[in-house]
Amino acid sequence: NLDKAKETIDRAISLSPDVAEFLDTKGDVETAAGNANAAIEAYSKALERSPERLQTRDKLIAIYEKENRTEDAQKQKELRIQVENRIKAIQEQMAKAQ
Repeated sequence: NLDKAKETIDRAISLSPDVAEFLDTKGDVETAAGNANAAIEAYSKALERSPERLQTRDKLIAIYEKENRTEDAQKQKELRIQVENRIKAIQEQMAKAQ
């Protein structure tokens, strides 16, 4: 039941508004309900709090593409590459340090 899921995740966000996982889940619920703008808002907020969430960024890219927001999708793709490169650089530094 999407209404129950929305109610539950909204309650969780009201208690812990900075938890990116909750905002990501809200995006999933809004996507399932067909509420693209609300999903975009939720995923964007999740990424503000935790920009390294590649799966969240992929979901945002998919919605932008579905909504024919090509420029927004492209910007997110570029940001995804930047994040991936930072993660790889950190992993390489950690491997060298071992």
